[in-house]
Amino acid sequence: MPSATSLLMTTRHRLALGAIVCGGTLLRALAIPAGLDGTDPVNFALSLERFDLALHQPHFPGYPLYVLAVRAAGLLIRDPVWVLSLPALLAGIVMILSVHHALRYRYNAQVALWGAVLLAAHPVLVEVGGAPLSDGLALGLVAVSFSCIAIGRFPTAGLVMAAALGVRPSFAPLGLGLLLCVAWCEPKRLRATGPALFIGVVAWLAPLVWLVGPADFFRLGWEHVTGHFGRFGGAVSTVGATSLLDRILELGASTFAGWQLLLPLGLLGIVLWRRERIADTYRSRWILPVGLAVAPYAVWVLLAQSTAHSRHAAPLALFAIVTFAPLAAFLARMGEKRLAPAALVAGVFVALAATLTGPVAHAQRASDRLRLARYIASTRGRERLLFLGTHTPRVAAYYAPGLRTGRVDTGSDVARIVSSLDGVEVLVSSEIPALAAAALELEPLARFDSLTLFTARPRRLATLLETNP
Repeated sequence: MPSATSLLMTTRHRLALGAIVCGGTLLRALAIPAGLDGTDPVNFALSLERFDLALHQPHFPGYPLYVLAVRAAGLLIRDPVWVLSLPALLAGIVMILSVHHALRYRYNAQVALWGAVLLAAHPVLVEVGGAPLSDGLALGLVAVSFSCIAIGRFPTAGLVMAAALGVRPSFAPLGLGLLLCVAWCEPKRLRATGPALFIGVVAWLAPLVWLVGPADFFRLGWEHVTGHFGRFGGAVSTVGATSLLDRILELGASTFAGWQLLLPLGLLGIVLWRRERIADTYRSRWILPVGLAVAPYAVWVLLAQSTAHSRHAAPLALFAIVTFAPLAAFLARMGEKRLAPAALVAGVFVALAATLTGPVAHAQRASDRLRLARYIASTRGRERLLFLGTHTPRVAAYYAPGLRTGRVDTGSDVARIVSSLDGVEVLVSSEIPALAAAALELEPLARFDSLTLFTARPRRLATLLETNP
């Protein structure tokens, strides 16, 4: 165990850490989007006024601690985008500081600073840190929980992980990973960590079940689970269309986004293993516990989450950085071997460039989904319209109060709805699968980069009108 004196930071170290934290916070602030362009952010925004799982404000299981956090932020800020993003922004600071402290406790000051740099600049972590979603706050709490394990605060780790699950329950596999990590490192401490985790979960779950009502809570839970593993959401619904290997590669690309150069640096370290005693860098035997901690979540993402959303890889990126930080510090000390430090600096610059051209650049302009929703909101007489889509209707309804919307899964559903209506103008989004193959006449109304808004009418009626103008 390090002495108290060895953990004291020099003025130079404090200034470096302060600059890293400020830089990471700035990147996350720049990554806050121009509006709410997804179903989940809109659901959270609606929960600011009324918490109702039946109305998907937000959807099951309710994310109760995140809703409490954003409501507290709403007392200070009016803009709903900033209200929803502020907890993640602050959690990014906490994540950098907590992991820095854990790495300094386990290794040394150099490893801790390199870990902080990678955390501050990783594109996926920056994206999550500025998103109006629960991911950022939950990830910050996960980082604090595992940092508590690193410094020997086991009951605290369990309680903090329970809070993370109250913010984002889909991080539950990380709770299992925490218990596996403790069981491997300090088996006797499992008796303190496990009950603390259980008590913490009950502390937020019991009031939530009471608020919603036990019968309604379990009914909504069953509907959500069957839907998530069936007609919508998750990788399960697309297993037939995407191979497991493709999903693994997609998840790996998000995990290592922006600092892929650290992978060949890892190979360089292995080559130099015998000469430079790189094994001493990992003297704490921390790699296997990290692997145990992250394995349940990795399996969960591959089987039950969409790997197309890079934010689902954020916990994997966090644990990868914890693993690579000692290697980065080791290579930085190789002053006589100029190739390694130069490649390491280049890797950091690659991460920064990927962040500036990725989440930061995307946040500076409104997404196509948001532009489409705002276009419909500016349309006169929208109360007489019906808008159909997959992910966009919820956003459009938020920005265009009074607009009638509906979520559909295929173009045939649109054709069925349109043919049953009379005197209603139907607008459809090009995001609907198999829309072009449906028995519809589609007239483009507005085009965006990746989306097109159409006016839809039955094909037989369109043919009749063309024959008898």
